[in-house]
Amino acid sequence: MHIPHTLQRILMMGCLIVAGETIYSLPFHVARFFRPTFLLAFDFTNTQLGVVQATYGVIAMLAYFPGGPLADRFSALVGMPPLTYLAAWRMQLAKRALRRGRTIAQVAGEVGYDSEAAFSRAFKREVGCAPTIWRQQA
Repeated sequence: MHIPHTLQRILMMGCLIVAGETIYSLPFHVARFFRPTFLLAFDFTNTQLGVVQATYGVIAMLAYFPGGPLADRFSALVGMPPLTYLAAWRMQLAKRALRRGRTIAQVAGEVGYDSEAAFSRAFKREVGCAPTIWRQQA
């Protein structure tokens, strides 16, 4: 199934937003639903639990805000977005390992893929051919 590039980017941004909101709100929901257990387990008062939640919220916001400008500066400096750079870098490492005679399964694990199939799909998307074909031509 081929997803147009624009739609793929929109879906990726939507997923990142949902994941970020989930991570940000999870401690608040857990503490709300399990407040008595939290208070007993950590020997907190309600005020102390509120301070912990407020501190977490402030740290989460401070960590979230510089992300956009940082990604923009990275793109301007390197010429591509951070995730695109990361994918290209991983494929460079994979090519080097394939040249050295490593198996595809070994290379997949070394460059951070959970399966040979996921690595092969990513390699083909980035390089233009399957890793086995690339190794034969290299």
